[in-house]
Amino acid sequence: MSDSTKENANESNKLSLPESCFILPPVTEQEKELAANAFQEFENKNYEKCKSILNKLSQTRSGDPKILHNLAVVEYYQSEFRNTDELQKKIKEVCDKAQVNIDNVDGLDDVDHCVIFFNQAVILYHSHQYNAALNIMDKLFQFIEPLDDQLAIKTCLLLLELYLCVNQPEKAARPIAYMENMLYGNNKTSSNGSKAQTPEKEKEREGSKEKEVKEKKETTDSNFHDIYKPKLQQYKARFYLMLKSTKACRRELKTLMSTGVSVSGVYLRSQLEYLRNNCRKAMKLLNTASVSVATHTFKETGDNIAAMYYNNMGCLHFYMGKPNLGCFYFNKAVQEHNNAIKSLTEGEPDTLSSRPLFTVDVTAYYQLMYNLGLQYLHAGKPLQAFERLLEAVQVYHTNPRLWLRLAECCMQNHKPDNSRDFSLKERQKDMIRGSVGSGPHRKIIMSPFISNDNKLSTSTTVSSQGGSVEESEGASPVEGQHVTVNGLPANSIQGAEVANLKNSILVASAYVALCLGDMVMALKHAETLLSQPRISGAHKFLAHLYAAEASIMMDDISDAIQYLSPDTLTDISLTLPLTLDSGDPKFVDRPEESSRQTPLLQGWYPNTLSTAKVLMQYHLTVAYAIRGELDKAGENLSQVGISKGPGTDIPVQAVMLAIYIQLQKGLPNLAKSIIKQYLPQYR
Repeated sequence: MSDSTKENANESNKLSLPESCFILPPVTEQEKELAANAFQEFENKNYEKCKSILNKLSQTRSGDPKILHNLAVVEYYQSEFRNTDELQKKIKEVCDKAQVNIDNVDGLDDVDHCVIFFNQAVILYHSHQYNAALNIMDKLFQFIEPLDDQLAIKTCLLLLELYLCVNQPEKAARPIAYMENMLYGNNKTSSNGSKAQTPEKEKEREGSKEKEVKEKKETTDSNFHDIYKPKLQQYKARFYLMLKSTKACRRELKTLMSTGVSVSGVYLRSQLEYLRNNCRKAMKLLNTASVSVATHTFKETGDNIAAMYYNNMGCLHFYMGKPNLGCFYFNKAVQEHNNAIKSLTEGEPDTLSSRPLFTVDVTAYYQLMYNLGLQYLHAGKPLQAFERLLEAVQVYHTNPRLWLRLAECCMQNHKPDNSRDFSLKERQKDMIRGSVGSGPHRKIIMSPFISNDNKLSTSTTVSSQGGSVEESEGASPVEGQHVTVNGLPANSIQGAEVANLKNSILVASAYVALCLGDMVMALKHAETLLSQPRISGAHKFLAHLYAAEASIMMDDISDAIQYLSPDTLTDISLTLPLTLDSGDPKFVDRPEESSRQTPLLQGWYPNTLSTAKVLMQYHLTVAYAIRGELDKAGENLSQVGISKGPGTDIPVQAVMLAIYIQLQKGLPNLAKSIIKQYLPQYR
């Protein structure tokens, strides 16, 4: 669901190290029997006995890389997947004997070496080195045909998982198609590698032991489809979810749920409803799965179902406009995560070697910090948000959106809101310092400025593309380019999101430059924003205001007046105008999916188009007044009206401006009438 966080529901089945490569070169019948026995003991999880058989076999096949590899795998299983460093060292020794460079996947040209590279990719996957693992698996997929079915299917599953982890679902179509061909097309003859043996050697297989092993393998073949079909359906559901193909995802989930209700299936259904804007239905589905929390232990599966539940509940409450409740659930998720880690390392120091490989999720904590930080930001708690996001940026430092959120924390701490600028009753005392004298000689002393912020007195501020717990919107091209930007831990940023992100960065940069008094850079950022081919109404409105203010501060009133033309304001929404790339109909903004907007911060104005027009007129009046065109300024201000209309908020600075104009025009009586009307305490 999140952006994040991973917004996808996590699957309960995690990939583990394979048990393959137990078939030795056909040297003697005795060695083949030992190999078969070792494999059978491994399948039965009798790792000590399996290791004993392999040690006996190594006496006759000294230095055989396959035996050394199998011993390393068995010892790793025996250690409950904890001695990962030791496993990698032994894999390196095996590669040296086999004259294979494990660090150079381009040198892979022998099918017998595929299992070693596969194991290396599994280790990299669980270590969250997804790109390195993907580099190996892309090469391995080229050898998919000669592989035995068990290794081939695991290759496809790991490749699928990696493509989804790096948010490249479009590439997952290849392994999905191959798995469908395997499971439904029955294009392979065996699932145990027997196709590599000649008919003559098959005829030589006699004896009760060989027949028993053969019968066991045939039984495995009969269950092959039943085991992997549900896994394929889960991956296809996740595949369609990431592509926003809700109908296809619904079809796959219906088939999946017909085989029995699973936790992962319920979570996928919940995410589907979330994407369809049915947050309450998604919440009900999550609550039906929460009863399964006790039946899934972190130590056994590597999946912290409790943390997932609270994380997804936090996402749902955020998109329902309840960031404070979102903070509550994300804090619960962090607590569950910390409790799960403590349960793994009771009585011993918390080191990576003290945990099973599939529980070494070094990013889970930072994903939760990312989501929690965004919740605090939208709840109006920038300091708490900054602390959490600062932790997340240690892992996700290549995510530009995360850096923008950190900047927004600083900006919100500098100016939490601008509601006071639209509350006349609250600001009355700031307009007048006091009075002297009495009777006809009484004089009112006006304040030289109404704002305590001497760097910037603008009544508007940065407005960005919502974006907490982000999810991909419908992809669309940016200036004809299909641009994709890293958005981890959320989905990749592409299409309309790239345009919105760039616009948000530019408008934030213009605001910061104004606050720092750098009018040249403020104007440059605002003009760059206005030159963007796709820009929302809100960003365009702010760009005009910031460009006008920078121009006024640089005494370029003519340009400021052009920026403040009322004709430029027709919309203040955050929706980008739709575009279509004729070259690829897939890259089209889909309004039904991008219509869900994240809740904006409360206390910021303008929040209506009429208020935005009032602000534009107010700034235009300021420009005329500075240039000395008081008649134009007064006429323009009279069009605004100093009384609030229905649904329209007027900044308190407009009252001060009206008094100033009347005094400059030599009309003190009109100035007094304005004071009596809006500052009754000084009547």
